[in-house]
Amino acid sequence: MTGGGIVPKTVSALEAISEVKKIVEPITIGFAGEVYENEDTATTDDPRRFETSSRKLRDLIIQVSGNDQLFGNEANQRYKVAVGDTIGFTQLELSQLYFKNAVAGQNGTVNILGLDGAFLSIDIGEAAVYRAGSTAEHDTHINTGNPANASGIIDTVEIWAKDTLTGCKVGTFYKTNEDTLKCRSVVEIGDVSSGSKQTFTGLSLTVVAGDYIGFCSDSGRVAYISYGGAGMWHKMGDSCVFDAEATYDFLEDWIMSLYGTGWVT
Repeated sequence: MTGGGIVPKTVSALEAISEVKKIVEPITIGFAGEVYENEDTATTDDPRRFETSSRKLRDLIIQVSGNDQLFGNEANQRYKVAVGDTIGFTQLELSQLYFKNAVAGQNGTVNILGLDGAFLSIDIGEAAVYRAGSTAEHDTHINTGNPANASGIIDTVEIWAKDTLTGCKVGTFYKTNEDTLKCRSVVEIGDVSSGSKQTFTGLSLTVVAGDYIGFCSDSGRVAYISYGGAGMWHKMGDSCVFDAEATYDFLEDWIMSLYGTGWVT
């Protein structure tokens, strides 16, 4: 390593080779999803949320019967769909869709048909499994292996911490030069318990195809090993800051237990 900085400790070559095996999951394409079909009839003139929990659909059709309805988000429902008419979406988070009666007292029914769980999925980083080594505290670490396969939103992050993390932040990064990277987006996760894979959902981390995933924390360490991987970037201090650009030391063959998944927008 150049620059005389502190690097995560090197681990023994006696570590089990199974620890370096990378878990690769196939990209999921929408037309493989199961058929989703549901209906909801207004009972009041208040806005109604079609699904109360997260439901991702692709290639969906919405049809109105009974009486005209207005559609939109939680704050505003302005788009009118008359009885017998339909609207369609390529992909939609259904829990964000609201509807209400177009005319007070005239209850209508909304029918939705689509493909369930049908977004093109994104993954980034390396499997969050046990590895014998542990990264340095307070510094920024970025996985080189498994860059993002598509552009969109990372909404789930998995971390295996060797020591409990505090003040943990996770970011997406892209190269501006050989070992110079810029932080595209950051989410604050907070504390991460050690000793097992910890999963964080409901995040919104912007990612572009080819980006890398990294982290920084106030204290604590993430599991890694120093061989068998695609490599890792390391820099002393916190560079997991939106739009921060820095030059990193490249640690050949290293692999860190930090992984994210999401969906194409």
